[in-house]
Amino acid sequence: MVEDLTVSGNFLRVSAVKLDDAPGYCDKDGVLDVGEQGTLKVTLLNVGAGALSATQAQVTTTTPGVTFGNGGKLDFTPIGSFASSTATLPISIAGATSALQVPLELTVTDP
Repeated sequence: MVEDLTVSGNFLRVSAVKLDDAPGYCDKDGVLDVGEQGTLKVTLLNVGAGALSATQAQVTTTTPGVTFGNGGKLDFTPIGSFASSTATLPISIAGATSALQVPLELTVTDP
């Protein structure tokens, strides 16, 4: 029997996704209203043994009227083993006439 003692594996976990109506709020209630520009914050946790140095994410939604700054692309700082990194993205909504729950899809890559 031969044991493989190679340390490998990079595993990411989405540890937080938070929406804030700052900086463009009109009522500062933590809810993104039509016409406000808010901030989407995504935190990733590297639960693997290897460091990650070029982590990016793409955020999309199927909800009409929701737009993301930077084309929905998030760039994270290098993430060491068992460390985390947070990236932010402007978000806005137009045309809603009632409260919405907006499904988000997050695709994360690191070559």
